[in-house]
Amino acid sequence: MKLSQLLEYAKNKTKFSTLVDYSTFSEEYLTFIYDNLQAVIVSQNETQYRFFQYKKDGNFNVTRPINNDLMISANNFSAAKDHFTYAMRHIKDIKQEFETRQTLNKFIYTCQQSIGATLDALPAGESNTTRKINGDLFERYVRLILTELGIPVRDGIVPVPVVVNDEELFQMVYQHDLIIEDDKNVKAIGSVKTSSKDRLDKIFMDKFLYNRLTNTETPHFAVFLHDVQRKGKEPKFGVNTTFLTGHFKRRRGVRMSYQRIRLEEREEIFRLRYLERLTMRQIGEKLGKDKSSISRELKRGTKNKIYNPLTGEAHKRNMRKLQCPKLKMTDEIWELAKPKLEKRWPPSEIAEWLEREYNYKMSAGTIYNYIHFHMKGELKKLALSELRLKGKKRRKGGEKAEKRGKITEMTLIDERPAEVEGREIAGPWEGDLIIGKGHKSAILVTVERKSRFVQMDLLLEYGAGTVRKTVERRFKRLEPGLVKSITFDQGKENSEHKKLAERAKIKVYFCHPHSPWEKGTCENTNYLIRDMLDGITDFRELTQRRVSQIAKDLNDRPRMTLDHKTPKEVLFSCARNC
Repeated sequence: MKLSQLLEYAKNKTKFSTLVDYSTFSEEYLTFIYDNLQAVIVSQNETQYRFFQYKKDGNFNVTRPINNDLMISANNFSAAKDHFTYAMRHIKDIKQEFETRQTLNKFIYTCQQSIGATLDALPAGESNTTRKINGDLFERYVRLILTELGIPVRDGIVPVPVVVNDEELFQMVYQHDLIIEDDKNVKAIGSVKTSSKDRLDKIFMDKFLYNRLTNTETPHFAVFLHDVQRKGKEPKFGVNTTFLTGHFKRRRGVRMSYQRIRLEEREEIFRLRYLERLTMRQIGEKLGKDKSSISRELKRGTKNKIYNPLTGEAHKRNMRKLQCPKLKMTDEIWELAKPKLEKRWPPSEIAEWLEREYNYKMSAGTIYNYIHFHMKGELKKLALSELRLKGKKRRKGGEKAEKRGKITEMTLIDERPAEVEGREIAGPWEGDLIIGKGHKSAILVTVERKSRFVQMDLLLEYGAGTVRKTVERRFKRLEPGLVKSITFDQGKENSEHKKLAERAKIKVYFCHPHSPWEKGTCENTNYLIRDMLDGITDFRELTQRRVSQIAKDLNDRPRMTLDHKTPKEVLFSCARNC
């Protein structure tokens, strides 16, 4: 299916009337995203999360975060569907089997997120429609699952009488997602939530009000996506690991909040534990602490099998001292690190190099802290000037961007093979020009995607013919197996792409207009090059020898993305194997 067809499918709620309908749609969506996305973006801090970016047919929208640990792939979906169907039919025979519970969670998560991620392709003005459809379909999905398990469930309203002084004044109605009945008697009421924005407080308030008004003790429960309000990253499935501490605990009038235990409270813990013989839960309720806090305190302060408040207090003070560690940097280590800093090595790579070559274990933060807090005056300014990050310059207001010419018969990046996107093979390159001051000169940069190996050429004239001949000359010096394709932007200097493809025997692809991120490897390399030019913007002040030295320094610099190998090492390794 195309994205437009998937959208029409998801918006038509009448098409989701059975469990099979949900799994069929999910399978179609998983097949679609396999090779029809603009990009897959990985979260920097929580790498298990991905964002799918659609192409023009989806307005280049980016989806909600998708948990890669829970989302089933297209290749494994069929087997998961069979396992899910079996579990639905034999749920009474399945006991605490971790694998089955894991499959159930992942399958439900995948079906739900397939619908939600599809609807994320709608324009921003339809976001309310998206949330409504997504929520309604998840509620229906949960009801279908419960029905399949033999539980009579429906959605709807429940009348609630409002009584004052033993007189019923009127009846109000409660709208509920899940109503479980037996002989028309309400046995339990449930809520279905798809987002962490849906707080559990409202569910407990509904429970309190409903039971108070009806003078009953009707159970209330909630169904969440497993990914919501997670306590930790443990691969387990259950209330204790899915929800934060205290969500399903009766508070008994005590508001739990995290505060460090004071000495007076430690003395009270001793009295309650050994004189009144209270449990950890009872102690916690009296002090307004969670039982786990009391348990940890007892373990820390116990000596010779007896808890001592002074031992617990001493432990706290010792831990505070450890929070201010001394810098590990010495004059000897700094003499080793400084030359690398002068060559624009980032502190993270310097730290890795020190550990590998000299067995000095040190973080990048230690190097930054040494520069900021231990160096003074002009020496500090010099060191800070050698750091790579200095901020970006913006175009001044009123300045117009360059108007580029149009190129004919282009092959867009959409047709580039998937193996290129994944950097699975060596040979695909990216090319770009760094334009000098006054448009009087330029540096031609070509970067190999897999190894990040860079080639640089100084051009005092950068017409289409010059650019083409320079790229051809560079590629002739390389092994044929290391040159398969190149990706440019739509600058007029690349208009001789057909001749380049014919003579160099390579494929030439072009990014979409105003989309520099599509050749991100080259853009990032350009940023490194500008940093190493020491502020020089008129490239007529440079020589080819200086430009080549910058390229050499970059190719000899270890990269974190290459497992701390250098681009040169990776490229030569590929050359031996191609």
